[in-house]
Amino acid sequence: MFKVTIDNQTLFRKKVLAVFIGTLVLVPLIQAKQTMPASLYIIGLLAIHITFLIIYLLKIPFKQWASNKRFLLIRLLAIIFFAYLLSLIKFTYGLSTLVIISHLIAALLLHILILLLFMTHFSTKIKTG
Repeated sequence: MFKVTIDNQTLFRKKVLAVFIGTLVLVPLIQAKQTMPASLYIIGLLAIHITFLIIYLLKIPFKQWASNKRFLLIRLLAIIFFAYLLSLIKFTYGLSTLVIISHLIAALLLHILILLLFMTHFSTKIKTG
């Protein structure tokens, strides 16, 4: 058995809020995708994703999420899987705002799961009689 905890729930809630706001910023960017230069769109996407990465790693010591090699491997495999799922969400030209928002909700949930993987602490729990 092992125990999973979030060490700093206040920080987690703040990060979820920041990821939520960052996801909302994507709505106008996606809607303007066809009318803006591709380089500007890519710069916008990169800026948002670098911000997400900073949010994920901010105030989380490497030792916290890499203290156990087995759990580190599980986290990395899960992050790769969630990143793959994120890549399946398509934002093509002509989608309605409702469809874009539903895709962004799915992306937001996947980003929150990735955030959880960074912020949870796994510890072995000895089962006593």
